[in-house]
Amino acid sequence: MKVGRKQRRNDRCACGSGRKYKECSLIRDAVANMLLNQLDREGRRWMAEFLGASEETFEGELAEEAVVKG
Repeated sequence: MKVGRKQRRNDRCACGSGRKYKECSLIRDAVANMLLNQLDREGRRWMAEFLGASEETFEGELAEEAVVKG
């Protein structure tokens, strides 16, 4: 396989087994990509919840500080 080209189903597998990619690593790679995408979505969801909670806390602290100084 040439460098920089996406591996195709009928190419020889990059693992060196001599088998076609579709018979060797295609399913493993597809499952790995699916899991990585799911982790990415969960991470983004968690980050949004975390940042949302942080903004609410920060805004509350600013309001309390304004009252104390005011």
